[in-house]
Amino acid sequence: MTNVAEPQDVIRYEAEAREIRLTKLETLENRLGEKFHIPGSIIVFVGRHGTPALASVRKAMSGDAASFEAVSESIKKQYQNGKQMGLDELAKVAVASPVFADLRYAGVTLNTGIFLPQGVDLAPVVLPYNGGELAVEGFTLAEHVKQDAKDRLEAVAVVTHPKLSKAELAALSKVDPSQFSLNVGSAMWCETTAWAVASVIADAVLLTMGLACLMPVPEQMLTDAEVAALGPNASARTMLSMRRQALRESFARTR
Repeated sequence: MTNVAEPQDVIRYEAEAREIRLTKLETLENRLGEKFHIPGSIIVFVGRHGTPALASVRKAMSGDAASFEAVSESIKKQYQNGKQMGLDELAKVAVASPVFADLRYAGVTLNTGIFLPQGVDLAPVVLPYNGGELAVEGFTLAEHVKQDAKDRLEAVAVVTHPKLSKAELAALSKVDPSQFSLNVGSAMWCETTAWAVASVIADAVLLTMGLACLMPVPEQMLTDAEVAALGPNASARTMLSMRRQALRESFARTR
């Protein structure tokens, strides 16, 4: 019987054959409020190097609602004719790209095979976030580049804090620094295998991109008794799990 490589392995093998380029990412606080209300998330916007799209994201997240609406409309137009791909085809297109990337946080790889097809300048990677302190190492984009390719990617991370109770805030403040890497989770796996679907819903972008979903998220909290029983580190891990579940439930409601 012939062994068939899994899509993730196809991407991994190709990454090992290429040069790597590492870039530490800028991290921004989301100041748009309810215009971009995705509490308990970190959205990493990946774009082509030099594209105006990321400059627009930076301006939008500073609180400029008009810029956000312009970015939303631009993304909608780019994604409206997006081709649906299964995971095998997704992997093939990724490894055929001059450059694709992994997203790392505190040395841990959270997402692999991030690429931008022709006609698309911006892609979001959605990460669950419990609201705790971020590791000093921060986020890194690891680009895997074909020999002599001139293409480059760049990215910016946008942080939206969840609403937290006093007990949750107290627990997060006591998390051991060695555990800060667990305050951010791996990228959401959309439950469709579509590469791109987009629309604008209540002034927020709804996107699916292989490993990323973007949507409004409901608030969830641990009770004071649960925090006391769990302790700081376990509470932080449980809160992260709750943020991930909220993202999944929100995506399910929008389908």
